[in-house]
Amino acid sequence: MKPQPCYRLRAALDAADLSHEGLARHAYVSDRSVRRWLAGTYPVPDDVLEWIEARAAFALLYPCPQKKTARHSRRVSRAEVGIGEENV
Repeated sequence: MKPQPCYRLRAALDAADLSHEGLARHAYVSDRSVRRWLAGTYPVPDDVLEWIEARAAFALLYPCPQKKTARHSRRVSRAEVGIGEENV
């Protein structure tokens, strides 16, 4: 069973770290419309759902550097990236 568009919209907003007000600004609609989409009162337009899901996928693939954990943000030595002293 496929998830309802309103649940897909909520999941995509969470993954993209975007508020419903932010989506309203990007989609050029009122925040009331986005709240109605999220509540399932109004259907989510297909183009809006495709756009926010693509943005969420991008955010998951390329997270903002400030959101990375300390494990991922360690300094990398020159040797690890193949830069030796002769290349500096």
